[in-house]
Amino acid sequence: MKSYAVYKQDLSKASGVQRYKHTMLVDLHNISMSMLMGKKKNLLKKIFDIGSTYYPETMFKIYLINAPLVFRAIWAVIKPWLHPITVAKVNLLGSSKEALKKFELDGLPASQVPKWLGGTYEPVLCFDYVSQLIAEKRPHAS
Repeated sequence: MKSYAVYKQDLSKASGVQRYKHTMLVDLHNISMSMLMGKKKNLLKKIFDIGSTYYPETMFKIYLINAPLVFRAIWAVIKPWLHPITVAKVNLLGSSKEALKKFELDGLPASQVPKWLGGTYEPVLCFDYVSQLIAEKRPHAS
C-alpha cells in the first residue's frame, strides 16, 4: 500500500491533479467458497485490513467482476446492514461485458480499463512498480 501511495503521488505530479482515491477491479473468476475459509481467508483478511486500517477513505469504488452467484446472494443478505456510502462503493458484476457497461455508466473511460477486461489501459504490475521504486531508492518503496 505504501508503494501505491507513492504511485498516486507520481500521478498527481504528472497530471497536476491531486489523486487520493482509487478504484479497484477484482476478478473473481474461478474463485470458490474454499477461499473464504481457513488460511486463505486469513490471508485475504490481512490484505484487505491493511487498506482499511492504514488508508481509510481512499477507496472510491470497487468492482468485483465475474462474481459467482453465491457471492451475489451473500451480498444481498449483508447489504442492508451496511452504511449506504459503503454500499455505493461496491459493485458486484456477473461478467466482463456487464462490467464494461457499468464502467461506461460510471464515467470510467476505456483508456483506464485494463486490456484483460476489454479496455485499452496497460496496467503496471505491483511487483514491477515496487521493484522500480526500490531500484530508484525512493523512501516509501519498502
